[in-house]
Amino acid sequence: LIVGYGKIGRKISEILFPMGVNVIGIKKRKNYNKKYCSKIFQLKDLDKVVSKADFVINLLPLERRTKKIFNKNIFKKMKNTSYFISLGRGETVNEKDLINSLEKNIIAGAGIDVFENEPLSNNTKLLKLKNTILTPHVGNINQQYWEYETNLFIKNLNSFINRKKFVNRIYP
Repeated sequence: LIVGYGKIGRKISEILFPMGVNVIGIKKRKNYNKKYCSKIFQLKDLDKVVSKADFVINLLPLERRTKKIFNKNIFKKMKNTSYFISLGRGETVNEKDLINSLEKNIIAGAGIDVFENEPLSNNTKLLKLKNTILTPHVGNINQQYWEYETNLFIKNLNSFINRKKFVNRIYP
């Protein structure tokens, strides 16, 4: 299940498809290219769909409706054999609930690249859990990273100057 089935979600789906992975997506609108995804749901369906997934990949942007959307209620609906991968925005996950779900084996494990508070505190229980893989918010680093970030900065600077909407705006 790819939650936040935008450009990055579609690329992940494109990579997984040849391996026989059945990908389900969640995005704002149901219009989508069926080439690499079997079905699309909307965010309001998350609590119903999450129970079907072996892997839940969080790629959500931070908005009012997505803040801490991954919480104990969602983790309880996941299979106890499923894995949670968080690559979107850290504040879309209630970290305390995630830690509790991992400690109690409500879910099997997690891969986390983004956190509620960055840098990650040395006192967090996440560092002690054996069923987690943590990366320091570098999951997107690639050869084109700085070129992309520079272009994004220039585009947003122009938007600021011209009083237009920013690209990748983070709530609030």
